[in-house]
Amino acid sequence: MQHATADIARLFATQAGEVRQYLKQLAMLNESGQNIQEGKASLPALLQGILRTAKVLTGARYAALGVFDETGERLVQFLTEGIDEETKRAIGAWPTGRGLLGALIKDERTLRLKDVSQHKASVGFPPHHPVMRSFLGTAIRAHGKVFGRLYLTDKVRPGLDESMTDVSVSRAAEFTDVDEQLIMALAFQAGMAIETASLIEEIKVAQRRDRAVLDSVQEGILGIDLTGACMFANRACVEALGYAQDELIGRNVHALIHHTREDGTSFPEAECPIMQALHSQRECHLENEILWRKDGTSFPVMCTVATFRDEWERVAGAVVSFVDCTERRALEIQRRQGQRMELLGYLAAGVAHDFNNLLTIMQGYGELVLLHADLPTPARTKIQEIKKAVDRAMVLTGQLLAFARKQPVERQVVDINDLVRGIEPFFRQLLTENIVLCFDLTEKRLPAKVDGGGIEQALLNLVVNARDAMPTGGRLEICTAIHDQAGEEEKRTRKRIGQSVVIRVSDSGVGMDQTTLDHIFEPFFTTKSTGRGTGLGLATVYRIVTENDGTIQVASKVGVGTTFTLLLPLAEQEEQIPPSVFHVPVQGGGETVLLVEDDPAVQEIVKTMLENEGYHVLTASDGSEGIHVALSYNGVIHLLIADVMMPNTDGVLMVRSLRSRMPNLKVLFITGGTATGTVMGGELSATGEVLSKPFTNGALLAAVRRVLDQPVGHLSQNRVSRMPKRVLVLDDDGQVNSLVQEILRSERYEVLTAISGVEGLELLRQQSIDLLITDILLPGMDGIEVIQEVRRVRPALKILAVSGGGIGATPEFLLNRARQAGAAGTLAKPFTREQLLAVVRQMVD
Repeated sequence: MQHATADIARLFATQAGEVRQYLKQLAMLNESGQNIQEGKASLPALLQGILRTAKVLTGARYAALGVFDETGERLVQFLTEGIDEETKRAIGAWPTGRGLLGALIKDERTLRLKDVSQHKASVGFPPHHPVMRSFLGTAIRAHGKVFGRLYLTDKVRPGLDESMTDVSVSRAAEFTDVDEQLIMALAFQAGMAIETASLIEEIKVAQRRDRAVLDSVQEGILGIDLTGACMFANRACVEALGYAQDELIGRNVHALIHHTREDGTSFPEAECPIMQALHSQRECHLENEILWRKDGTSFPVMCTVATFRDEWERVAGAVVSFVDCTERRALEIQRRQGQRMELLGYLAAGVAHDFNNLLTIMQGYGELVLLHADLPTPARTKIQEIKKAVDRAMVLTGQLLAFARKQPVERQVVDINDLVRGIEPFFRQLLTENIVLCFDLTEKRLPAKVDGGGIEQALLNLVVNARDAMPTGGRLEICTAIHDQAGEEEKRTRKRIGQSVVIRVSDSGVGMDQTTLDHIFEPFFTTKSTGRGTGLGLATVYRIVTENDGTIQVASKVGVGTTFTLLLPLAEQEEQIPPSVFHVPVQGGGETVLLVEDDPAVQEIVKTMLENEGYHVLTASDGSEGIHVALSYNGVIHLLIADVMMPNTDGVLMVRSLRSRMPNLKVLFITGGTATGTVMGGELSATGEVLSKPFTNGALLAAVRRVLDQPVGHLSQNRVSRMPKRVLVLDDDGQVNSLVQEILRSERYEVLTAISGVEGLELLRQQSIDLLITDILLPGMDGIEVIQEVRRVRPALKILAVSGGGIGATPEFLLNRARQAGAAGTLAKPFTREQLLAVVRQMVD
């Protein structure tokens, strides 16, 4: 009975030990699985832990785990347990595909051996490798994919409990079915760990790729969830807004960057178009929005809002992309301002033309009356005052013409000191008696190749400005010098800048503050009271100086005075300064002059001036009548004086017609301004001399004598007039059509216009055209299609493509497409008059 009880006790003890063993096995398996699920360690650490668990649970002496590459043939990781570091270093490199291990790598089955050395593929162990007997190996797999192998060798004890002394421990112990189940479970855990790590790495790679793509985009991009909170933002976004990533993530986007309208009023979220697009689940494009930076400043943007969906196809949020439109808005304002100023320029030139006719009449009759010696003194004084008013009006007309860029610019080398001395009397006439005028002119000659008349105009304007700044009197000083612009600027640009002629105009007037200084060169800006200033004086000075390749500087202090400094390029030494011209009486020699002028009053005063000097004068009122008079006159016409702009046939066309029959005819053009732009293109100067209205009696007689005294044949073959070219302008903007048409007609081009591609092609079929100028963005048939069709039907026709760009397309992109379609030339809007004419001349002249 006692013996049976002892047997029962031993049986219960054995079973209890086995239960404890299973519980510990389960605990270790559970811990291993939790570590994998929670990702508490790196993949190598997790695999090492699984390997250690497998060794402990099965009682193996050695354990190894190998991970394959994507091909399944090469080991990329090899971990061991039970082999010390010194032995591993002695063994050397990882196992290769030779022998038993190579065979096991290719075998995905679970393999259990009593003696591994007896396996048919065994070729022994590498040097220094421990001798092993029992073997248990299985594939590491998850979801049908094999990632590697897990091996156990040399089972030395059957369990975990060291107190189980009654269980025999044998060197030849074999792995059991339980061991096999354990190792398969652990191999599956290892496979899950490897697969999870692979997926996590793929996700990280995708995130890095997506982040790189987002950060490479120049547009600001941010994502918002359904509440409007920021989910992500790219580099351009955080740089534009001034926030760090962590300052944006999780914050309400509207409250943070979209809270206020441009005028400063509050912007309720309920009215926010971004949030409305999110809630309506519709993509929207916003042209004029304002975003606010972290520093409290705002900037205009053009943005797009597009919703995105989750895996269940539910709207999860929206992506907002935006572009900073600060520069674009500034360029648009500049373009519109340029168009307005161009139109104002044409208006100013037209006004100046009519005004100059009136001034010519007043100037001429005033001078003729003053020639009478018996004129009573009171009347002479009043007429002289009238002439002074005319002189001031001439200054205003000059400002209008300079502002409109219609004044002919003919640069010659002049001595600036002589120029200043020559207009000193005009300075004194403009100044009041309580202003002291002083000069400090350098003794050296100051040659500069400039438009002398323009520089005189600029100095007169500066003197008037100084006079108005000293209403109670003061001191005005005009200085000249030579300035070497080398130094820091030349060091910075590494370019030889050279020397400049300096003209300095300083007054002791009221001065200007910084706000005024920032705007003084803007057209129509004035601080004077209504009726006291046009705002064109300093704008005209700036225009004249820059057109003569010079610069202007200004320094001023309230209550102290103002100094304007003009810097003009010093002329090269080899250029000769023309000798000074002394005004001497010019006597007529009885020559016959044909005067063609459509304004009766101007015609009468010019005729009187000429007849008083002994010339025989024939008259006509327009070009057609002028041709008739010239061809029907039986005598010799020594000189033709013609206005440029006249009804029916203008002066240039009339001269061309007469020159075909009278090749040696000498010509003097008179013009009031609107046509003088053709002088810049060389048209009038290639046909005859030019005298701008208003002119004095002396200026007219000097010009007449100069032309008459030229030898016959003075006009070279280079002055033969070209035949007018016919241009078709195709633009859907009527104002652009009108502007281009007027610019080209001022240069004697014949111009046709159309507002659509269909209309333009119809005109091409009906008319003989030398040049097609077409916009790219046209209604219906766009400019690219027009160019392609023209190339098909008129392959030799020259085509100039123009474009100001469009939504999503820059001018460069559209013009490049035009060149590919067959355009011979391209021009980006906005363009200047000179740019347009330069391209047109190059293409057709």
